[in-house]
Amino acid sequence: MKIRFLWIGKTSDPLYYQIEGKYLTRLHRHFRTTQTTVPELRKSDKHQQITQFQREAKKIESRLSPGDYLVTLDESGRQFKSLELASLLQGLV
Repeated sequence: MKIRFLWIGKTSDPLYYQIEGKYLTRLHRHFRTTQTTVPELRKSDKHQQITQFQREAKKIESRLSPGDYLVTLDESGRQFKSLELASLLQGLV
């Protein structure tokens, strides 16, 4: 299985960057992984945030291949325990 990460913008906080690297290293022991950064669009207007998210989503969708399984990480989404996430990934194989 190959896991491809598509980030929107670069991680600017050094602590997050360090944690990100730690987890990617752990994952790389078990899966082939790649990372791609999709440039974050500049916020021209605070009221246009939904439009900006839609434009960024289209940029991500354009980089997907047929048969890819898309998982979106969001602070308001469901939180998985490690075993739950492992089970979900195993079910995709």
